[in-house]
Formats: sequence, structure tokens, C-alpha cells
Amino acid sequence: MALRPIGPIDRAWLALESDRTPMHVGGLMTFALPDDADDGFVGRLVESLRGQRDVVAPWNWKIAGSLPRLLSPGWRDDPAFDLDYHLRHSALPRPGGERELGVLVSRLHSNPLDLRRPPWELHLVEGLSEGRFAMYFKIHHALIDGVSAMQMLLRLTTPAPDMRTPIAPWTLRRGHGTGPPAPGPALLRDVPGIAAGSVRAARRLVADLAEDPGMLVPPQAPRSVLASPMSHQRRFATQILDLERVRVAGSIAGATVNDVVLCLCGTTLRRYLTESGDLPAASMIAAVPMSLRSDRDTRIGSRIGMLSLPLGTDVEGAAERLRAIAASSALAKARARRLHAEGQLLRMAVAASPSALAQFLPWGGGLLPAGFNLGISNVRGPAERRYLSGARMLGLFPASLLLHGTALNITCVSYDGYLDFGFTGARDVLPHLQRLAVHLDEALDELLDDLG
Repeated sequence: MALRPIGPIDRAWLALESDRTPMHVGGLMTFALPDDADDGFVGRLVESLRGQRDVVAPWNWKIAGSLPRLLSPGWRDDPAFDLDYHLRHSALPRPGGERELGVLVSRLHSNPLDLRRPPWELHLVEGLSEGRFAMYFKIHHALIDGVSAMQMLLRLTTPAPDMRTPIAPWTLRRGHGTGPPAPGPALLRDVPGIAAGSVRAARRLVADLAEDPGMLVPPQAPRSVLASPMSHQRRFATQILDLERVRVAGSIAGATVNDVVLCLCGTTLRRYLTESGDLPAASMIAAVPMSLRSDRDTRIGSRIGMLSLPLGTDVEGAAERLRAIAASSALAKARARRLHAEGQLLRMAVAASPSALAQFLPWGGGLLPAGFNLGISNVRGPAERRYLSGARMLGLFPASLLLHGTALNITCVSYDGYLDFGFTGARDVLPHLQRLAVHLDEALDELLDDLG
């Protein structure tokens, strides 16, 4: 059977998969039932999706062969693909509240995907209070990245509340990268390209360091409770902020929305860790994916890099914290844009190497120097209201993966005038994760008050 090669970066996600660090990402969508919906609405929705069995790549891909994941020759179509396994219908005891939904999603996100099958699951959950239902989705990062998965899943929805039958995302072909299948051992074909890229990177590294010695050296993250050993158990919490209030804060301080998001996360962490007596003296560092594409850059392909940015957790005032973050973020982005593509990969490798190494050590990441303490992402979502068979989407909350040494991820998505935050934390390291969500709302009030 023809194979689809697994790229080097995707192989890295497979290599990082372990019993304690499952490498899947996902998200939670909540919906308001249409006014005229009866008790069978969600069941009929599930059946309409279950009836769409013309599954296309990459939704029917599984890891080929019986070799260890890192040595697998590639992806192949699953001849025994079972849609009923991947699409699941659940119900909370009525009326299910936010706590009950959070417990369920935490449990679902803790369970690793079965890598003997195409690595994704979609759960529809009914029984929520106030006429709501939910959809939880997860997929392995080696198959599709979180942003692409969210965009594909949003194809279920429409900008108008029509009652059409939704088109299942697994029946839609991917917009790029599928191409014809490629035969042969993908890992061996990857080697020449990797070697050539490494030589180019080494040459350019010398030139980059000569120009600015600090551009390739990420800041050192302080040791923190987030580096404590963790199991595979996760907690998940959500919060919603008014996007206009966030923009107002940025406008007053001359900062971007992303700067404000980082500041709010820094304020939240400072308050949370102060309460537990675990606040480091130095500023905590976040790994932040950012677009490196200029306004005039229209080239096809990804232009994404990872920046290590201080969160100002060592700064007492919220306004001062925001200004410090804006300054460091502007400098980091200016440096990053001067780097060649290979330099970007090297910078990310240097920052991520302690966390990557920690995955293979029995004690986790607590004893290694770290380039960052947690991950924070701000993803642009749909600006307009979306509907699923007439049900209005209320929120879109990302759920991410964790590495040893970084027991917390905070990701937000903009949607319909709000920022929807998803907090993914290690259950045994952050037993009171919901407090972070509460502190985030308080952090915005504090920042606006401090800015006057």
C-alpha cells in the first residue's frame, strides 16, 4: 500500500509521545440549542455526521507498520477505518454545569489517543444546563497542528442560522499538503534534506551571532513549580474576556492585543503563585508562537517562529508589566525577523531542547535549565457568529499539550468579539487550575484600573 511520508517535525511529535506526555491537541466548542429544538436534536446531529462515511485524508491515516513510531515508514490509509470509534456521543446527568463539563473534558483530554488507529476523536456531549450542548475534539499533533484542526472543524459551522445538515470535516480534502502518496521509507528520504539544512544553518548562525549576539540566545527561565514531575492526568478550565476591553488596554499603553494577553497571563500567574508561595524571584518565560510574515510577504507556506518572552511576573504594577512586555516583545520580533529560516529553527531548538530532553528522563524537567516555563498562544478565530445546524456557537476553547518542565498551557481564540481562553494544566502540579481562570478576569480589571 502506498505511503505518505512523515516529516521531521511530525516525527518529533511522535517521538515525544509518552505515557505521561500525550501529544494531542484539541478544543471545546459550546452551543446553544435552537429555540425550537427538542430532546432528540443532538442525537440526530450525531446520526447525520455518522452517516457521512466517505472519509478522506488525513482523517483515515494511521501510522504504517509495526516498527517504533520514530522509525515508521510513513502514514497509510487505514483499511479497517471505523467511524463509530472516532465519533462518540456522550451525555452529562441533567442539568450539567460548567464544573461537570470541565471534569468530563479534563478526563477526555487526559486519555492518550490510540496510535494503532487514525489519531483523532470527536465527542458530542448533551445534557448541559441552559439549553446547551458541547463538542470536544482532539487530534495528534503529528497528524495536524492545532490551528489547522480548528479551521477544519469550523467548516461544520455556518455564518447564518440555517438548519442545513453539517458537512463532516473528514469528508473535506485538506487545502494543502496531501498530494500524491509517496512510496518508500520516508525517514531515509528525509536525511539528505535535514543534513543540507543543518549545514546552511551552521553557516548562517555564525553571521547572525556576529551581527547581534543576543538574537539566537533565548532568555533563561527560572525554576518554578511548573517544572514538577507530572503524570498524564490533565485539568482543563475556560474563561471569556471582552475583546474590546483588551483592545482598549492595548491602545492606552501603545501595545498589541498579544502583548495585553501576555500581560494578563503574567498577572494571573503572579497572583496564583503568590497565593501558593511558589512565585519565582525572576520573571517567568513563555514560549509564544508568532507570525513572522511581513505585510508585503505573500509567499505560500508557514512563516511561524517561537519566541521566548518574559511575562513580567517579577513586576508589581500591571501597567508597568504591560509596558515591559511590549518592549521585550517588539525587540524579540525584530530580532526574529532578521533571522534566516534555518536560524529560526535553531532558535526554537535551543529554547525547546531542555523540555525535549526532559521527556526521556525519569525525573522529568525539574533538574534541567529551561528556555521557558509554559506555553501561551493567541489564535485568530472567526470574527462573525457561527452556527451548527441552527445552534449558535457560544465559545471556542483550545486544549493543548504539555511537556515535562512546562505543566501549563494557556491558549486563546478570538471569536465574535470575545477572547475564549483554554487552560490546560497537569492535574498533580496544578490542582486548583480554575483559580487561574478566575484570576484572568480579575487581571483585566486590574490592568484597566492601573492604566487609568
